[in-house]
Parts: sequence; structure tokens; C-alpha cells
Amino acid sequence: MNVNDDLIREHFFSEIPNYLSTLSESSRPLWGDFSPQQMVEHLIWIFRGSNGDLNFPVLTPAEKLERNRQFLMSDQPIMKNFKISLLAEGLPALEYPDLASAKAALIAQSDRFIQRYQAKDETIYNNAVFGPLTVGEWHHFHYKHCLHHLAQFDLVQDPAYSS
Repeated sequence: MNVNDDLIREHFFSEIPNYLSTLSESSRPLWGDFSPQQMVEHLIWIFRGSNGDLNFPVLTPAEKLERNRQFLMSDQPIMKNFKISLLAEGLPALEYPDLASAKAALIAQSDRFIQRYQAKDETIYNNAVFGPLTVGEWHHFHYKHCLHHLAQFDLVQDPAYSS
């Protein structure tokens, strides 16, 4: 997974449009309940939080945040079928009219985030699981999170998600 390798993370983000190019409405997940469009819109939602457009509540108790941050900075993958309590009541309604529109929005949000990362923006925004994160910590998170969901739809291969 190499979560702490800046070059690997940066290359990964530059390839997101290519990874998404093979995702179609007929794509099926290897695990989980997301449809292709739900997965893409889920990633958009999280990028919006890291870009300051949404304010996520921190749902993790303070005494567990350090352990969660250690996980974030480790090469351990996000476990398959992990459920976040923000989605306990079900998935939100789709926002975009189709998968193509959602893919374009995801690319725009990820590009916006990468610009903030490259500019060394120091603004801190909350992540529901990991608490307040710097742009650098969000960069680690997005790498792990996007890799998790792209592997979910077999769009990337990573040994961490091999059967």
C-alpha cells in the first residue's frame, strides 16, 4: 500500500481519471453494497469535507483518536465492509443525474484537493473517524480511502485487497 510514500500517493491521485474510465453502471463491487454511482458520490462527499465544503462531526471518542491516527499513517488497509456511523441510516440519495456526471464531479473535487495539498494549505478540517486533519493527513486518508473503494470495484489491484 505504501501510504507514507509521497510519490506513490501523488501518482495514484494523478491516475484517478484513468481508474474511473472503466467504471460503468454495470460494474459490480467485489464486496459491499454501493452501486458504482453511490461509490463515486461517496468519494465526492468525503473530498468535500476535506475541501471545507462540509463540516463533519468527529464521531470517534477523544481517547481513541490517537489509535485511529496510527492506523491512518500505517499500511494497513481499510477493512472490507467497514461501516461509518454517519451512514448508519442508509446511503444518501444520489445527487448527480448519472455516473458520468458524478465521475466528472469527483475528478473536480480531487483536483481541487490536490491543489490545496500542493500549495501546502494548512487549514484543518474534521474527519468523522480520524478527527481534525491537516491537508497532509487528509492526503494519506484519501489515498487509503480511494484505494479501498477503487479496489472494491476491481479498478485497481493492491495486495492489501487480494482475496
